[in-house]
Amino acid sequence: MLSRKPIWPGFLCVGAALLAAWSPSRAHAQKPVAEFYRGKQITVIVGSSAGGGYDIYARLLSRHMPKHIPGNPGMTVSNMTGAGSNAAAAHVYNVAPKDGTVIGALQNSAVLDALLDALLGETKRLRHDATKFVHLGSATIDHYVCIGRADAPVKSFKELLSRELIIGASQPGTSTRDYPAMLNNTTGSKLRLVSGYPGTREIMRVQLVEPAGAAAGLAAIGIHPRAGAGAR
Repeated sequence: MLSRKPIWPGFLCVGAALLAAWSPSRAHAQKPVAEFYRGKQITVIVGSSAGGGYDIYARLLSRHMPKHIPGNPGMTVSNMTGAGSNAAAAHVYNVAPKDGTVIGALQNSAVLDALLDALLGETKRLRHDATKFVHLGSATIDHYVCIGRADAPVKSFKELLSRELIIGASQPGTSTRDYPAMLNNTTGSKLRLVSGYPGTREIMRVQLVEPAGAAAGLAAIGIHPRAGAGAR
């Protein structure tokens, strides 16, 4: 999750100091933060559709994070899909207030794309500078897998080298699309990517109606047990 202002790391430092010693000078350092956030609303902008992994974790975080911020502000979640979270990243960078009241829950590709573009000299393609964001933390450490329905024509990775498996994916630049594309390029696997789905929820729903597959994080697959129940 990203923000344009390092509010969360600052709070953690203050909190650790207060636990160590309740000195007036250290207690005073927390007071302006509490005064600023008291009565305010923090908005978490999720760069993918509602019901997916990023959205679920953002909503879970919004239930508990405010009680750990001085002033106990409210927290709401808003979804802004498009361009593999790059639309949300551009909004946080260019439009949203830079006072610590907006946090971005972005797909990692929104950060990597900008860094790779800068490395390749293609700085005009995206409308945000990933080096200007402040990393606040991550809700999970995930492992990505490629799955297919039990009745899909491919039953093993060996078969995938000679038989085609259709899988749903989001836009180019997202892990659900780029990881299987890299798998095809490096191993010769025959994953046929159908791109354009807003998020993991929509990708997993495809498996409910046809023998397709998906490449997604284990956490996201676990959120949609009905879709993943028949997978192998």
